[in-house]
Amino acid sequence: MTNLTVLSKHVPRSEIRDALDVAADVLGVDVCWFYRGGFHFRLYGDWTVSITPETAGRLRIETWSLLRLRDTRWCGAGDETRLAQLVKEASLGAPQLA
Repeated sequence: MTNLTVLSKHVPRSEIRDALDVAADVLGVDVCWFYRGGFHFRLYGDWTVSITPETAGRLRIETWSLLRLRDTRWCGAGDETRLAQLVKEASLGAPQLA
């Protein structure tokens, strides 16, 4: 498991922190930052993937380029397998969204 550093004034709730750890492990990174409601991870270049907690126990996973939204998907807050799949797809699919 990655020793993740979260750059944020907001302390993430434990279920969100668990999701951030999953994303960090999939991406092989050790830092993320909070920006406009979501926790962002750098993919490469100007691309990021963000995880945003929503109501009803969902997480929103979004792919961004130059702070422009390119793709949105959802998973359950406790579904680490689906979350890992979506983060991996974002990291591999970002160039195809350009």
